[in-house]
Amino acid sequence: MGFPTDRVARCVKRLGTDKKKVIDFQLDVLKIAGMPFNYTEDSVEVALTNNKGVVEKTLDILKMVSDLKELGFPEKTIHEALHSTGNDKEKAIDYIISHS
Repeated sequence: MGFPTDRVARCVKRLGTDKKKVIDFQLDVLKIAGMPFNYTEDSVEVALTNNKGVVEKTLDILKMVSDLKELGFPEKTIHEALHSTGNDKEKAIDYIISHS
């Protein structure tokens, strides 16, 4: 099994060269993306990174991302808004609207 080189490179840049941390992060991405919620690996990576690798918090954020995508907002903008507003869904909506 291999991991996408670009994702590993981003992970090494953030976490350093500790192989265990890098592999654990990659496995968490795959585990969460493999759940029956249809989260993309890219979305999981962003949410997991923004939440410092805390899986439970990441799942909460991904649920908010999913909810906001249903409202028609772009995923990248949603992640940016949630990160900028401390993961406050209502403030993120305001952020998205005011930055479009």
